Amino acid sequence: KRLLASVGDHALSAPALDFDPELRAHQQNLVRILTDTIDGGQNNSILLVGPRGSGKTLVMDSALRQLQATHGERVFAVRLSGLLHAEYSTGIREIAEQLCSAAVFEELEFNRAAGFGENMSLMREVLRKLEGGRRSV
Repeated sequence: KRLLASVGDHALSAPALDFDPELRAHQQNLVRILTDTIDGGQNNSILLVGPRGSGKTLVMDSALRQLQATHGERVFAVRLSGLLHAEYSTGIREIAEQLCSAAVFEELEFNRAAGFGENMSLMREVLRKLEGGRRSV
C-alpha cells in the first residue's frame, strides 16, 4: 500500500497524514526504543525495511519529531544515502561531518584511504567530542 497522496499539485506532509494502525504501532515502538537509547544510554540499532512508499520515512520522521519535542537538542538525526555513502569510509566521514560543527570537523584527521580500524578511531573521537553535550545520535 502506497502512502503518498496528493491534493492538487501538493503532496501531503507527514503530519497531515493519518497513520494506519499498523504504522502507528511501528512509530510508537520506534519512539520507545529510541527513548530507551536517549534516557538509558542503551546501544540500539534499528533497521526499517519495506518497499518504496510504504511509510518508512514517514514513521521515522514522525518518531524523530516526537522525540525532539520531548528531548530537545539531545536528539540529532544523521541521514545517509545508500547511493552516495555505499562505502563505509564515505559513510563514516559523512556521519562525522553531520555530527560536528565545521570547526570541530576541520580538527579531525580524516584519511580517505584509512581502514576500518582507523575509521572507528575517528568515530570514537567524534563521540568523545560530543559526549560533553550529552547528545543522543
